[in-house]
Amino acid sequence: MRLSAKELATIEELADAIGRSRASFIRRLIVRGLEAYELDPRHTVLDRLYIRDMAEQKAEAAASISAAIVTDGKG
Repeated sequence: MRLSAKELATIEELADAIGRSRASFIRRLIVRGLEAYELDPRHTVLDRLYIRDMAEQKAEAAASISAAIVTDGKG
């Protein structure tokens, strides 16, 4: 994960202030962020729609490829 120098400095400062290592503090941020993300219905609904759309596109592409293979095999 890439962070700017300013972001890293902020993380170092906050981690030091609460007596945690940088890695421990970053893990804590990620866990708290995931919890907040999962509780926000705007994101989960949009993500579910995106995942559904991607699955539909993948199924359509697979069907097209299968149809092309069957057609080529008969020719």
